Amino acid sequence: MSEPSPRWWGEYRLRPGEAGSWLIGPLALRVQHQEGEWVIGTARSSELDDAVEVRLPHAAGPWSPGFEVTSFAVSRTTERLVLLPILPPRSLVVRPEARLSVPQEEEVTLRVRAPLWVKVGIGEGAKTLVEVPCVNLPSTWFGPSPTEGELCYALRASGRLRARIWSPRGTRPW
Repeated sequence: MSEPSPRWWGEYRLRPGEAGSWLIGPLALRVQHQEGEWVIGTARSSELDDAVEVRLPHAAGPWSPGFEVTSFAVSRTTERLVLLPILPPRSLVVRPEARLSVPQEEEVTLRVRAPLWVKVGIGEGAKTLVEVPCVNLPSTWFGPSPTEGELCYALRASGRLRARIWSPRGTRPW
């Protein structure tokens, strides 16, 4: 039986000079707190897995290759960091991996697993610094014509008729 995965979302405290690192599936997220500045770096693995790791606090240091880094200057220093799971900002157009048919007069509930985004906020109001996807999804157009509709994210997924209990597949080193 596998160990339960640590909860990655919630409130954290990072003093200036400290950093925190989160591995959320294919997303590696690192947040460094400096006096008057928050620095956020993200990197993604091409492997899709359910690994979750949390490491904090640790000393702020140089960035590993492959991280996309953004700095946020702030006028007031706060130690409060908030990570929240959120839904993508666009609708999802989901195409099943295998053909699925529902006979006439039948009704089913299809459960689809979709990747989340991570909202990174600071301070008492959890002021949003950035919202990052755990998985980069391709864009697609959904509508009755090329001029009517909306820009969405495309997702190929396997639908399930019963809920599946999530369990981590393993962990990766930092």
